[in-house]
Amino acid sequence: MGGLGSGRWHGYQTVKATTEDLLRADSRVWHRMGLLVPGETFPWHWKREDRVISTMGVEVLPGEDGRAGGVVWMFSRPNSDEERHPVGIHWRDTLGTKDRPPWPVFVCPRCDGKRKPALLYLGKQGPGCRECLGLVHVSQRLTRYDRAFRAVGRTRQRLGWDTPENRMLRLKPKHMHWKTFAKLVAELERQERKAMEPAVAVLARFKKRAGIG
Repeated sequence: MGGLGSGRWHGYQTVKATTEDLLRADSRVWHRMGLLVPGETFPWHWKREDRVISTMGVEVLPGEDGRAGGVVWMFSRPNSDEERHPVGIHWRDTLGTKDRPPWPVFVCPRCDGKRKPALLYLGKQGPGCRECLGLVHVSQRLTRYDRAFRAVGRTRQRLGWDTPENRMLRLKPKHMHWKTFAKLVAELERQERKAMEPAVAVLARFKKRAGIG
């Protein structure tokens, strides 16, 4: 029913794949969209920059109390027959609240239900949780300076300074309190100094070797 496009499959890499390398599905998103209706089938599209890169069909299986008890991921890889992968759904109570209804999580088919995550990733042999597929978060691959540059980007985005023109003008965003604005600017300046530490160190070594002041 669905065709997988340019997703990269875990197992080909000599280095551990990250959670950004594989296609993934989120049970919470499907629930919020009203897709987990027993007996129904829906198409699911993965997009990159508003362009569909892969598609699969999802069949919703009935469970207890009229709720979804599982789903079947249906897709075909290039030059292969259609695959069908049943995945259980567990309805988890919301911690600390009595009035809110339970929310769905997947039952990982690879570890016999030991883990019940909201996110499952599509690996070479089918869906599985992050631990079973041996995935790492992108942040685990970053150096301290990579993380510093990511922090700079996040703060600039909060300030609306994510373009060169806006960074030059350094204007306060509309509706932002001056106290919050001042705090974010100070935090951004600290983050920028930290992110530039390697370049400053290289320049200092160059000056020392060149005998420059």
